[in-house]
Amino acid sequence: MKKKTSLRHSYDHTFFYGLTTAVVNALSTGPILTAFALALGAGNLTLGLLQAVQPISNLIHLPVSYFIEKGRNFKKTAVVSSFIARPFWLIAALTVFFNKSDFALTVFTISYLAAFLIASIAGGVFWPWIKMLVHPRLLNSFFAHRIKYILLTRIVFVGVATGIIWLVQRLAPAFEIYTYAAFFACAFLFGLIATKSLSLIEDKPIVSSFGTPFMKKMAITLKNKSFKTLVVSLSMLNFSLNFLMPFTVVFMLTYLNLSVGATMLFTLLWQLTDSFTITIWSKRTKQKGVNKTLAEAAFCYIIAIVFFILIIGITPTTVPLLFLLTLTHILIGIANAGLNLGINDAAVAYVPKKMASVYIAINNLGRFSGAAAGPLIAGGFLSILADCSETGRWLFFFITGILLFFGSIVLTSKMTQIKENS
Repeated sequence: MKKKTSLRHSYDHTFFYGLTTAVVNALSTGPILTAFALALGAGNLTLGLLQAVQPISNLIHLPVSYFIEKGRNFKKTAVVSSFIARPFWLIAALTVFFNKSDFALTVFTISYLAAFLIASIAGGVFWPWIKMLVHPRLLNSFFAHRIKYILLTRIVFVGVATGIIWLVQRLAPAFEIYTYAAFFACAFLFGLIATKSLSLIEDKPIVSSFGTPFMKKMAITLKNKSFKTLVVSLSMLNFSLNFLMPFTVVFMLTYLNLSVGATMLFTLLWQLTDSFTITIWSKRTKQKGVNKTLAEAAFCYIIAIVFFILIIGITPTTVPLLFLLTLTHILIGIANAGLNLGINDAAVAYVPKKMASVYIAINNLGRFSGAAAGPLIAGGFLSILADCSETGRWLFFFITGILLFFGSIVLTSKMTQIKENS
């Protein structure tokens, strides 16, 4: 009975860690990051780099796996790295006082990268830790429940932030940039709470072959055909998603000339749709499998991109524009729920427990490399097309997004679960 109570206690703090991390992301990514960076003087390439920071930072999962396989304690590693990362959010916030300059933008970018990079050490530990903590039969429900409440938390805080920005833009527009800095300072505080939550999760021993050299373990995983298919498929999905999504915000802010507040409202709409449809996707995944879920979610994204193309072609009158944007973001929410659930499920459930940290780390290296390359290549792609008309540039961008998601559908259909004795 005591063991069950301890496990329940750990599950609660796992959820609370997810919720507080969601607050940090709500206040420091998406439209808030884009608006703050634009206010500091960022161009398309810098925006692409900043949007790539979060996935780039996850590339540290592989060296983290090396130390885990050496027997490094899950809990201690996660808590210490999480704590060290937090002050960098505060440094990023303070760049608002450096005035609009290259120096301010450089310090902001470096601090932003450092915050995510060091915090991702905790992330690299967290996933194999969860693999050991949660029973395999509970993983799908666990992720669906956790993602749902993470999204709801993010919606609440993005909603509050949107309201604050709306008031500041109307009552004191000169202070708008300081509002973004205040959000980053709040991200610092919630980050400390997230670290506290990590410290209250029960530690678990690693399941591994301690006598086998780490490089040999990597070679074993990379020889597995099913695993290579998994890595390539999830990498392609992450690349496609991150090629498209960050620059839909830029599209609305620059091409459609929407306000930051209006753009954040559409962000809230897709996140709300995401949270209410994830349970449906969870049930469908149990019935049809992860592969089917990922393919259907990717197809929903394709339809959403088609609506973005229609938006380019319409006269920007209020009613049709708002109608199409609303429909598009509802589709994005539906697609995102299926894609995130499927990717998380496959990334953990499809790998064996033995050497799980190595499998998960290499898989994360692949999928987060794809996620990091997405906005970087998208930013470069839009910069290369700078001589085209504004309409032509965005049209090429969205057509490319459609082709990428079609490629993702083909790849995910070939994924299979890796056998425990592989």
